[in-house]
Amino acid sequence: MPEDLFPTPPERSPKIYAYTLPVLPTHEGCIKIGFTTRDPDQRIHEQTRTVGVKPRKILVLPALRADGSSFTDHDVHAVMKAHGFRNMIDGEGLEWFRCTRDDVIGAVCAVRDRTYSYSKHIKISML
Repeated sequence: MPEDLFPTPPERSPKIYAYTLPVLPTHEGCIKIGFTTRDPDQRIHEQTRTVGVKPRKILVLPALRADGSSFTDHDVHAVMKAHGFRNMIDGEGLEWFRCTRDDVIGAVCAVRDRTYSYSKHIKISML
């Protein structure tokens, strides 16, 4: 009888990732904010492989709260919008925001801590 009758599924840890496409004029100053339970590099590759431009990964952060619950990029997007960050092109490119890396970190921390209040002064070491 095989010992692997009920194999353990691979570990899936939710993550928020962000990247830019630095050489595309249409995406200048914009960051893509996404969510995955898989390898973020693989997910970014899936989204950009046909663009012909090498993406620049900005960050990967756990999408988990202290109580073990998770959140998604939609929650982060809502905080970004609520604090005046615009989508890339007036409603198009809904996961692309004109912002900085620190802006994304602030929004992730706001969702993670359930404050939903954005602060540009949150440091990466707090994550």
